[in-house]
Formats: sequence, C-alpha cells, structure tokens
Amino acid sequence: INHMSCREVVTLQFGHYANFVGSHWWNLQLAALQSSKEDEGINSNVLFRRGNTVKREQTYTPRLIAVDLKGSLGKTRQYQGIDDEADFPCDDLWDGPVVKYVSGSRAVAEGKAEAAAGSTTCKGRDESLGVRRDTEIMWMDFLDVSLHPRSLHTISNVLHQDESNPFDVFPAGQELLTQSQIKDELEERLHFFVEECDHLQGFHMLFDLSSGFSGMACAFLDLLADEFPSCGFLTASVMPPGIAIDKDVRSLHSHLLTCGLALSSCASPSASLVLPLSVYEECWRHVASPRHFHGLKYEPTSRYQTSAVVASALDCLSLPYRLHQPDLLLSELTSNISSMGRSVGCVQLSLPLPVSDGSSRHFFSTSPPLHEADFITPLTPYIPQYSQSHSLPFHQHISVRGIQQQPAHSVSRIVSDYFESKPSSSSSSVTAVRDSLVLSPSFPIGMPSPTVRKHNGDMKVAVLSALQSHPRTEVMLCSLVEEMEQVKVTRLGHVFEPDMISESMERLRQLSACYRTTYDVTLSDSEDEI
Repeated sequence: INHMSCREVVTLQFGHYANFVGSHWWNLQLAALQSSKEDEGINSNVLFRRGNTVKREQTYTPRLIAVDLKGSLGKTRQYQGIDDEADFPCDDLWDGPVVKYVSGSRAVAEGKAEAAAGSTTCKGRDESLGVRRDTEIMWMDFLDVSLHPRSLHTISNVLHQDESNPFDVFPAGQELLTQSQIKDELEERLHFFVEECDHLQGFHMLFDLSSGFSGMACAFLDLLADEFPSCGFLTASVMPPGIAIDKDVRSLHSHLLTCGLALSSCASPSASLVLPLSVYEECWRHVASPRHFHGLKYEPTSRYQTSAVVASALDCLSLPYRLHQPDLLLSELTSNISSMGRSVGCVQLSLPLPVSDGSSRHFFSTSPPLHEADFITPLTPYIPQYSQSHSLPFHQHISVRGIQQQPAHSVSRIVSDYFESKPSSSSSSVTAVRDSLVLSPSFPIGMPSPTVRKHNGDMKVAVLSALQSHPRTEVMLCSLVEEMEQVKVTRLGHVFEPDMISESMERLRQLSACYRTTYDVTLSDSEDEI
C-alpha cells in the first residue's frame, strides 16, 4: 500500500440494488489490491482508509456509507465481517457477548482455486449461491471486504420488501431524511470519514432510482453540495432489472413520477454529474430488450449478475482520478462532461475489450470500423449503439485498462486517434492504465477464454468505458416527461403534490433542451432508430 498523499473520495450507497452494485465494486477494488504491486498506477488510498482494531491491528477498509432497510442484510447481523475499531463506541450498541465473524475468506479461496484450475469463469461465490433464487440473495452474502462499523446504516423503522408499506416513492425518502435522528446519524458518519481526509476531492453516490431511496439520496446530495461546494459529485442512479414489469397501474404511475422527481432533483447544477444506469434499452413504462455485450454472457433478470456489469463500468470510468498521478480530479472530469448545463451523462462499456494478445495497435486499426461491430455497449437507457446512432457525443472521456503490450501513453494516443478519426467525431480525452480488471472471486459472469488472462491464480480482462455527454439524452428525458404527463397525479392520493410534479417536468424539459442540436431530431424518429 502506497502511503503517499492522495485526493480522497467518500462513497455513499442508498438502496438495495445500489448496494448490490457497491458490493461488486468493492470486491473488484479488493481483488485489484490483492493482485497489484505498489508501483502500479491505481492508488487504492483514494477509496480506502487505514485504521486500527481494538488490538491495534492495522485495517484497510472502504471510505463508505451504505444505507438499506431493516431485513435487507438477510441473516447477517449488521456488523458481520467488520473490524471492531478502537475509535468506535461499540459498548453503546450491545452489552452482551459479541461473536466476530469474518466473511469472504472461504469464497476467495474457492475462487482462487477455481481460477488456478483453468476455468474461464470466475464464480467463487456464485457457485455457493447458485442453488438460491436471485430474489433470495442479499448483497452482504457476496461482499468480500471488511467494513468499518460506521459504514453500515439500516433504517430500523422501514422493513425491506414490506408489501403492505412499500418504500417505493420519492416523497417517502425525502420525508424520512427530515427525521432528525436519521439525518443526524448519517451526518455523523459522513463527518467521521470526511474529517480524516487530508485532500478530499469529492463523492461517489449510488442510489436506487425508482424507490424511496431516491428521495433520501437527493435530499442528502443537496446537503453535501451546500457543505462541500468545491468538491466533485459523481452520482449513479441505478435501475434493477425488470423494474417496470408486472406493476399494477398505480405502482407504475408512482414509478414514473419517482423517476422524474429523482432525475430532476439530482441533475441540479450543484450535483456535478448524474448517470442513469441500466442493462435495458428502456426503463420507464416498458422494459425493452436487454443490452448485448460482445463476448459477455449474463442473465439480464438477475440483480446479482447485472449489478456486476454496472460495477465494472463504474470501476473503469473512475480511473482518471484514482491514479497515483491522476489525469483529472473528480470535479474536473464531471465538469468537462456536464458543461453547458448537460448534467445528465451516459456510459458505454466494452466488457471484456476483445484484445486477446494484449495489443491495442492491431485492434484499433481493424477494418471495417469497430463501431460497426458494436464492441462498445451503452449502459444508459435510450442511448443507441454507435452503429445505430446518427449523432456522436458532444464530449467523452475514454478510459481503457488492461492493454499491456505498449506503454500507457502509446495506448492513449492510439485510442484517441481511433475515436477522433471517425466522421463527425466528438472531442475525446483518454486515460489508459496497464493494470487489467481483476475479476473478484464473487464475479458471477463468464468471459470467453481468449479475452481472459490468468496470472498467479488471478483472472484478468481488458476493459474500455466511455463517459459521455450525448445528444440522445434529450430522447431519454423527453420520453420520461411524456410518460409523466399521462399520469393523473390526484388519483394517487396525497403521495405526490401536483405542483411538485409540474415543477419536475418543467426542469426536465429545460434540461433536455441543453442536448438539442442544430438539427431537429423528433422523439418518434429517435424511437424508431433505437
């Protein structure tokens, strides 16, 4: 671990699916940490913190606050697998006997053994969970990292999957955060992690878009923006698979209004950049076909598998500000993408990047152009494949990792030349890192053999991501407004205030206008192209 000064990031996760994504994210960080050498490019101190147990044993835990509902951790108690640090008042929580459990070690060992045996799929934890239905798997079941006791916060007065009182609307989350006890507890945890940072550069926030957690996250984001105005904020609003399937009319209308309120709230100028993420092409009233990733086989209805795809994208796109010598700060990256008021970004991903020989020169000079081969896939709804799009991004930052046959600066130049050589190409900047993505033992998705490298029991792949400001974001926002306009708000009782919905739709219309280009693309034409 390199102890040099770095620019720290604090991560906040609100909601059950957001914590699924977070578990895979932290498992990928742990796998990279266990595999890497100190002199390699990625600085783990950006996301992790050092501490000590009551026995003065050194710990290395995520700088994280994860929020979920009572019962969402399954049979795992709230502090399972967590280092009892000396600076945490454990005596205030429980006066009985304490048994410490350490999670993850068996799965890690199983995953390493499987990798060493020659499997092209890294499923150390997935094998043990395979007999359980996806709805029975909790995110703590496959989290391999140890957490600080202040990291987990369960909302004790709201039950997970309570059909009689679902936590599924934006106003419920807003109201919950106004309760002084919950707000004070979250702020106390936040200040604990922030105050030990020497050079805080910003925050990651993940939240469930279509649930009460969206209201809670957006309200907390406003507090963060007021208290830390110079920081960068990268906000991922994640949507679990099948979110709009099998909903009754009332629930569907609540879903649409909650999505609209959340996007219009978190896409304020102070929020830097928000990324709507889903493996489905559409996600408002109807769920369209799942995305196809070249060389990647996954189950699109599985929370466990789809969240691994989303986590891989976040890992790659965040590389520019997580290096020992960062290309950009978090605030600089988000400002570049969100310029001109375009605070809703989109993400595209190539997982795995089909580079079998570890060389970029041949891959990025093939003919026909690889855009036509769809080697890169959108993770933002309503954004089409490159080959189907008549408009390219206003600006994009490409991050690529795992191409090791050339120096990083050569890879950056080759990738940059490739993207900027395309007709009507947008402005592109590139970050290249030689470190591959190390698949954690709990990574549940198979990869084709030619794209997977095995080294000392680790399984590694090359990945490419594109963080973009894209004209087709207008289609996504306008389609949401059209769906919201069809909802009779007064029929939903007093859950939603009509004035609040009207203001939300107007903000979305203003935001969509920021993506309008000189040529007019109608919504109907755009939908036909998608």
